[in-house]
Amino acid sequence: MDIASPSYIDVGAHHPFLISNTALFYKRGSRGINIEPNPVLFKKIAQVRKDDINIMTGIGTAKGTMPFYVMDAAALSTFSKTAADECCSKYGHKIVNVIQVQIDTLSNVINEYCGGVFPDFMSLDTEGLDEIILGSLKECPSLPKVICTETWDYGLKTHHIPAICGILEPLGYMMLIDNHLNSIFVMRSLWEKALSDKKKQ
Repeated sequence: MDIASPSYIDVGAHHPFLISNTALFYKRGSRGINIEPNPVLFKKIAQVRKDDINIMTGIGTAKGTMPFYVMDAAALSTFSKTAADECCSKYGHKIVNVIQVQIDTLSNVINEYCGGVFPDFMSLDTEGLDEIILGSLKECPSLPKVICTETWDYGLKTHHIPAICGILEPLGYMMLIDNHLNSIFVMRSLWEKALSDKKKQ
C-alpha cells in the first residue's frame, strides 16, 4: 500500500517487543501509541519505547474505571470477567489480582493524541473486548487503513471472524489474511487503489 513509515496504535500492547505487532515498525523508525492497562507491563513499555506515546489505560465504551483481571499468564489479562473465568475453569489459569483501571474511549484517544486523524495501523488484542472496541470505530473521527485483530478466542476455542467481519465490512474493510490467531483487515478502497496503481507501473 506504499506506506513507508506507518503510524500505529497498539491497543493491548502487552510488551515492547515480545509478541508485539508494532515492534518491527518501531525498530524501523515508525512511531505511534501504545495502550496497556497492566501497570507492570506498562512500565516496561514506557521504559523501552520512549519515543512512542504510552498510555496506561483501557479502552471501553465510556470514560471511567473498570476492574481489570490480572492473570497468571500476563497475555491473558482482561477486563472481561467472563474471559477470565473461562481461562480459570477450563484451562487451569488463575486470577492473581483484580485492580481498578482507568478506561477511555477510542475516539477520545484519537482526538486527544492524534488530532482526530487515526494512525495508519491498529493492532488490537484485549482478550474478550475486541468486538466491542471494533464496534466503537464508527464513533471515531477517522479510521485506520489496516487493522490486525485477534480473532481466535483462547477461552472458548472459537473463531470470531464472522462477527468481526460483520462489524468491519460495513465500515469499508475486507479481510486480507487470517493465520488462525489474528486476522488482518484493510480498507478495501485503498487496497484496490494500491493494486490498480501497481498494475499501471
